[in-house]
Amino acid sequence: MSGSSRENTMAKELDLNKSVYDICAADAVAKGILLELGFKAVATPKAMGAMKNRRIPQIVPIKGKDLDAVLAAFETRGYTILNRPE
Repeated sequence: MSGSSRENTMAKELDLNKSVYDICAADAVAKGILLELGFKAVATPKAMGAMKNRRIPQIVPIKGKDLDAVLAAFETRGYTILNRPE
């Protein structure tokens, strides 16, 4: 068992130009973070279908959340944020 724990400590990237659907499909941890933050739609297949055309900066205001706070939750878990809106 090589069991490299390095994989667990490597920085991950959250690309805000990607759809919520693509992010969640590729990264279960990111999906879990969104669930923890109250984005329950990522847990249901039907709602996830609607997320194919939505990005995180688009869904955050719908839920009454602050984008900086949402991104901070990802950063504290080792994510680098790509394509952050100005």
